[in-house]
Amino acid sequence: LKARAERIFDEVEGAARELAGKGGRPAELRLAIREMVTHYLLPAVLSRLERRCPGTRLSLHELEPRTMVEALLSDRIDLGYYYAAIPHGGLSSGVLGRRSSHGYAAPSLLRRLGRPRTARQTLRLPFVAPRPFEADPALPSADGFPDQRLHRDIRYRAELLETHRRLALQGLCAAVLPDGVVKEEQKRRRLIRLPGPRLGRELYFFKRKGRNLPAVAGAINVGLKRALARWG
Repeated sequence: LKARAERIFDEVEGAARELAGKGGRPAELRLAIREMVTHYLLPAVLSRLERRCPGTRLSLHELEPRTMVEALLSDRIDLGYYYAAIPHGGLSSGVLGRRSSHGYAAPSLLRRLGRPRTARQTLRLPFVAPRPFEADPALPSADGFPDQRLHRDIRYRAELLETHRRLALQGLCAAVLPDGVVKEEQKRRRLIRLPGPRLGRELYFFKRKGRNLPAVAGAINVGLKRALARWG
């Protein structure tokens, strides 16, 4: 009975979205999305989308995984994104691609502390690491670093990727950063790639199982998948 009620609800909601679009004002699509995606991947995707679907309306929210799951299941968020699989019977998910990352540091930090020649020496540098407030410690680190296996000197804890990039550029610490994000800084020698393993994380999308979403949601996912493929 519950499953049937949810199907009926989804059909009614889908009809309401369609009618909203026909009325000249598309319904707002609510995304729980990561800051790296909104800064470096999504703008180009939305530019192309606006040419194909003028008037697309979005609201973007940065939610930690537990909150995102609750919001998806209660239909307060339409589509969610995270860097790890989230096994839950009520969600559908898929992988959009992988971002490759490495450790980076500014020349000023390396002049002061010495430039590492091995991965073991890299671990001795001060690092910034992503640690959202009250995050689940069992989840893998959002920057892809294997903290359970290798122990780095975490000097700063910060939630936002842009904070990591800024602290690294300032010469305060090393940071694990997506290669696509710092391509220009590396080219200009403002950031130096450090010895160590190639890191990275997959980007997953999530929605409530059985939830009907407008075609624009699929178009956003296709655009993000292509953008990640170009990053390599």
